[in-house]
Amino acid sequence: MANQMPNVVFITSDECKASALACYGNPYAYTPNIDRLASQGARFNYSFTVMPKCVPSRCAMMTGRYPHVEGHRTLPGFHLRKGENNLMLEMKQRGYTTGLFGKNHLVDWDIIGECFDDYTREWKVADAGEERGRIPEDEHGAALFRAMYRPHMLREENVHDTYQTGLAVKFIRENRAKPFLLLLDIGCPHPVYRNIQPYLDIIRERGVKLPEVERFEDAPAVLKAYRTAYDLEMLTEEDWKKIVEAYYSMVSYADEMVGRVMKAIDEEGLADNTIFIFTSDHGDFAGEHGCVEKYDTMFYDCLVRTPLIIRYPGRIKAGFSTDAMVENIDIAPTILELCGFEVPGWMHGKSFLKVLDGEASEHKEYVFSTGGVEDHAIEKALPCTDEHYRRHPNYYRKQKAMIDFPFSMARSKMVRTRKWKLVYRANGMKELYDLEKDPMELCDVSSRPENEGIIRELMEELLKWCIRTETDYPPVKIMHA
Repeated sequence: MANQMPNVVFITSDECKASALACYGNPYAYTPNIDRLASQGARFNYSFTVMPKCVPSRCAMMTGRYPHVEGHRTLPGFHLRKGENNLMLEMKQRGYTTGLFGKNHLVDWDIIGECFDDYTREWKVADAGEERGRIPEDEHGAALFRAMYRPHMLREENVHDTYQTGLAVKFIRENRAKPFLLLLDIGCPHPVYRNIQPYLDIIRERGVKLPEVERFEDAPAVLKAYRTAYDLEMLTEEDWKKIVEAYYSMVSYADEMVGRVMKAIDEEGLADNTIFIFTSDHGDFAGEHGCVEKYDTMFYDCLVRTPLIIRYPGRIKAGFSTDAMVENIDIAPTILELCGFEVPGWMHGKSFLKVLDGEASEHKEYVFSTGGVEDHAIEKALPCTDEHYRRHPNYYRKQKAMIDFPFSMARSKMVRTRKWKLVYRANGMKELYDLEKDPMELCDVSSRPENEGIIRELMEELLKWCIRTETDYPPVKIMHA
């Protein structure tokens, strides 16, 4: 007998941009399982992360709150802490069994047992062939290495996500008779960029074409800083092709993991009573704008526009596609409403259930994203050493970018409409993109006199957003004049 309360399967793929999936129009992508999920449910074409960084984004998704309000603005030590309201606790209070597998880029380990009934601290990494400490001797090879590309081949059994997905499937089978909330955080396609077979061969057969990239001299200052810190101008077209193909092979591998969870849900007869969600915490340059990975204070759509697919047979129309703009903090309140629960007032997010039900075609006129850190944190940044480079070559370059170009990590915020995107930094630097004329965001038009009016309008929306999202804890329950 099906549960009265629906199960929830929530899969997050780390660093998977929406444009890397076939169901979002990419002709080179191989993502049959995610495509099938989209054909059976709803696809959001304009879903955005409120911060293009792993931990803050995931915290935002599970709290329904903008991450800067609680101080979730970077990685170590800024996970969900004791006393913070979140979706897991809300569901547990309503009788749900909760599980977390894959990356724990979400909660402090000392409270994980409060949020999840089942989880693992074990992280089996079998990445055979990984050579973290080996730096190519020639200058060009070193630049490609710094771009986080590793040429060796991996198969599914040698990737840690395979093991974690197996644990998620086990959780489904063991809890099939009671309502559950399952979070699976797939590590791919987060760099280091690796070639995963058999998907690399499939991608190569599709003849990937590289994206158009703005000239270095025309790029905004932060983009120039990043490309300089990573020595990315040294890479050849063939180098970039290897990086993009590897990234797509990792996306295809993540798709296979999604397929295994879908299969388990189907085999257990749970599909009709399960809300199945696929999304990402943020995107990845993977060659766009002449860059790799992501950076805290850049807000190009390849970084902030994420896939969002939701399947719930009988409630959500199969093959539904919407251009309504949503933020990832809107997912948690939507889950609660789909389950028949009231949305708590502490959530900043707004349920988009009316869009799913066909009662509304629009959701938000403005979406926001944020990044960067305070000045004193930049001033105290640890120096880059050769040993640091050998042990963590990918983070070394990000550290170098912050040290050599401190302005690039200044606190920054983005506001986006359907047509315009404004990025404003605490140091006064700004960027403006006309998304209708320039969808790839290759030309910053903030200095053009004719755009002064739209900049003022968007700046006012940013100000109103900052005011609305000021501290609201503890909540005001009774007002006294």
